[in-house]
Amino acid sequence: MSTQPEAIIFDLLNGHLAGLSLSPALPIAWPMVDFTPPASGMWLEAWPMMSATNKGEMAFHGRADRLGLMQVTVGAPLGAGEAPALEVAGLVAAHFAEGTRLSSGSTTVRIYTPPGIATPFKDGIYLKVPVTARWRA
Repeated sequence: MSTQPEAIIFDLLNGHLAGLSLSPALPIAWPMVDFTPPASGMWLEAWPMMSATNKGEMAFHGRADRLGLMQVTVGAPLGAGEAPALEVAGLVAAHFAEGTRLSSGSTTVRIYTPPGIATPFKDGIYLKVPVTARWRA
């Protein structure tokens, strides 16, 4: 079990993504874990990122505000067009909706803006669609 705020934050974000219910379920490529994209079909790539630590309103009481991004990229083989991957990207964005709160002990992560869905792009033989949610803990 994680005890440091940064590890707890990553656990919360990754756990929330793991709880996303899709039909059919999609495999998830987790950071720093070997993954081979499926031969056919889509998958998700998880990238929780820390971007800054600031003094919080109660800085003299030991509180710090941690800021970051949760990027989830939808991957798909080329050839089916953008619509199926964009549909899944929309479901991912809804799962990380503005106002989403994730808590463990005294650590709470809050998604504080609507997630953004970037323009689909070609990455080798795959189509990729990044979804980015901004969080504060």
